[in-house]
Amino acid sequence: VQVQGNEVRINVRLLDGKTGFETWGNRFKGTIDDVFALQERVAGAVVQGLSEILGFTLVAPIIHEITANRQAYDLYMQGRALGRRIVGEGVLETAVELLEQSLKIDPQFAQCWTALAEANAYMTVFTPNTEKMPFVARMAECATKAIEILPTQGHALVLLGIQKWTQNDPLAALDLAFEAYRLEPNNSEVLARLGSFLAYCGLTQQSIPYIAAAAEQDPLNGRHLVHLSTALLNMGDVAAARRVGEKIVAVGFPSLWLGVASAAAGEHELAVKQYAQTRLMMNSIMTAP
Repeated sequence: VQVQGNEVRINVRLLDGKTGFETWGNRFKGTIDDVFALQERVAGAVVQGLSEILGFTLVAPIIHEITANRQAYDLYMQGRALGRRIVGEGVLETAVELLEQSLKIDPQFAQCWTALAEANAYMTVFTPNTEKMPFVARMAECATKAIEILPTQGHALVLLGIQKWTQNDPLAALDLAFEAYRLEPNNSEVLARLGSFLAYCGLTQQSIPYIAAAAEQDPLNGRHLVHLSTALLNMGDVAAARRVGEKIVAVGFPSLWLGVASAAAGEHELAVKQYAQTRLMMNSIMTAP
């Protein structure tokens, strides 16, 4: 993707992994002001091209115009990317700041309210603080605002389920997660949260299909892989848990879960080394061992 002034150029290529030769390609031009229409045009063309070259039918995604303000959209994308990264000094604080700035520009930006709710949820776990309830309250406030603007947002609804856990109400949390799944059955964040809620209740076997589906849809999301590794370990499949643990490290997430799986396999010295790598990565935001 190249941007010069108001002009955007996108070059898409499909390469043969064995030969390195290009098997399909296309180029697109547009403007920043028309970025959503450009997204839709690129998505449709890529799906059609891949369908033809790979020999099976793919369905073009629907691109929704989530905000009409380009600056709000840019801030949202930056904040969401940092929020999903989670690990790193000041990462989540910066994510919250960027998302708050986006909402000042467009207060009706429902997806941004959801992203801000999720960032506040992560703040309770991955930042050193002694008082977590203000973050929980802000998370619930943002998720509620997102649902008011766009009632079909299952992702926001499942974040309200996290608040129910803090209130010691797992049944209400599960109810919200299943309703979120009804609204957005193909949202990987919803799948992962529903699966994790089931696992927290001890229903590990029921949780795995949801968590595995989330990891398949978004294979670079370290959190989804963490839930999957934990669930497999709880089911006694140590070898599979270690394989997923290796993927967790490969996508740049802490190696704590790989260390736990190695320890379960009896390789204690290796587990200590892997856990030490977790400490190096997470530094002052280390969670409880």
